[in-house]
Amino acid sequence: MAEQLHTRILTHLQSDRYRNRPQNPSGLADQLNLREEQDVHAFRDALRELMHANRVVLGAGGAILLPGQSTSRDEFVGTYRQNKRGFGFVIPTDPASHEDLFIPEGENINALTGDIVRARITNREQREGKVMYRGRITEVIQRSKNKFVGTLTRTGNQWTVMPDGNSLIEPILTPDAASRHIRPGTKVVVELTQYPDRSGQRAQGVITSKPSSSSSTCPAPSPRK
Repeated sequence: MAEQLHTRILTHLQSDRYRNRPQNPSGLADQLNLREEQDVHAFRDALRELMHANRVVLGAGGAILLPGQSTSRDEFVGTYRQNKRGFGFVIPTDPASHEDLFIPEGENINALTGDIVRARITNREQREGKVMYRGRITEVIQRSKNKFVGTLTRTGNQWTVMPDGNSLIEPILTPDAASRHIRPGTKVVVELTQYPDRSGQRAQGVITSKPSSSSSTCPAPSPRK
């Protein structure tokens, strides 16, 4: 009896009807016409056994899935926010979909704070009765900015700008600074010509402006008589 119920559940999970609209345990039981109390108990036992054997897994929103199977709810669009320590979060465009998605360091491809991105849930875990989502960014849909304010620095023959804030936490290569006659330590505006990527390629840009020096050449006001 139990093995027959296992087969019935697994066969249904493989169907196109179910893959297009995956269900939580209650919805799955309804689709299988298991509504009598004794049938529901047997269904829950069978589902628990399948999960223990890793033949089915819990997906987004509590949906029951086959291992490796994903749903449209596993992938969503949102806004990326990065922390200076390297990790970040994707805030769903639809706040009712689920909680913010935690993005570990190295899983954000080349997304920057404020970018609109597509992200995929890769792991879920229960903490204090709450589902915690972990995942990775799969695509940058729209950039939020390409100009950054930061401090110009020089190490040997290499010139970089260290951006202010958390939008971009790595130095931006600015090779044009060598011919701009700007002193290290100066605040500048840099426009990106190349975004960082997952292969380790660093951001690169050109300096578009620097603080006005007019204040240093203005004559001092005459003392009052």
